Amino acid sequence: MPTFLLRDGREQTVRQAPDGLDCFTYEAINGKTIHALLDSASERRLLEHGRKLLSLPRRGAGQNRRAA
Repeated sequence: MPTFLLRDGREQTVRQAPDGLDCFTYEAINGKTIHALLDSASERRLLEHGRKLLSLPRRGAGQNRRAA
């Protein structure tokens, strides 16, 4: 899963990133690949994309409930 460095210094790991983000990619000392976001528009797109993925309903949600 790709890890992005936000402009405030926090790291954000996402399952899938949107295409076309303006970022600089480097390898940290520990060997981890980091994508540093370079502008506010790219950061906003990444965070909004992550919220969309979190708001999707899960498959099979509610199917494991037992009838009373």
